[in-house]
Amino acid sequence: MNFWPLVFLLIFFAFRYTWSHVAGKRKSRTVKADILVPSKGIELVFCILFPVLISFRIVPVYELSADSSSVMVSFALGMVFACAGLALMVWTRYSRGSEWDLMGDVPADKLVTTGAYSATRHPYYVGAILFIFGIYLQLNTWWIALVLPVIAFVARVIVKEDSILRSKFGDEWSSYRKRVGIIPWMRF
Repeated sequence: MNFWPLVFLLIFFAFRYTWSHVAGKRKSRTVKADILVPSKGIELVFCILFPVLISFRIVPVYELSADSSSVMVSFALGMVFACAGLALMVWTRYSRGSEWDLMGDVPADKLVTTGAYSATRHPYYVGAILFIFGIYLQLNTWWIALVLPVIAFVARVIVKEDSILRSKFGDEWSSYRKRVGIIPWMRF
C-alpha cells in the first residue's frame, strides 16, 4: 500500500477546511449550483474515492512501469508536484487574506495582484491541479488520466471567473491579465 498520497490528501483537506472556517468569507450558499455541485463531485471522486481505492489496491492498478527505477522517479516527481501544489495553495490563501470566495462566485472587493497572484492569475487552481497530478503520479498508475476532467472543469471555472473579473475591474483587470498568465510566469 502506498500511504503517502493519503497523507498528502489528509494535509490538504485539513488545511482547506480549517482555513475555510477560520479565515476569509467563504459561503457555499452564495455559489451557483453549476459550480458547487461539480466541484464537490470532483473533490469526492478524484480527490478522495479514487486515491483511496488505488492506494488500498481495491481497483485494478495498471502501473505506468514495472521497472523499480521508473516507479521511484514517478513517486519522486509526484512528491515534488504535490508539495509544489500545496505550497502554491497555501501561498494563495495567505496572499488573499480575507479577500476570497468560492469558485465562480462574486469577486473580492479589490483585485489581488501581489503574492501568489504575481506568479499566476489563478494560483489556487494551478496549485490544486499540481497537487492532484502529484497524488496520481505517486500512485504510479494510468489512473492519472483522471486528472483531465479536473483540468477541463477548472478551465471552465477560470473562463467564468475571468469574465466576472473583467466586468468588475475593467482596465485594472486587463492590465493585470497582460502581465500575468494562468501558468506561472507564462503570459497567456
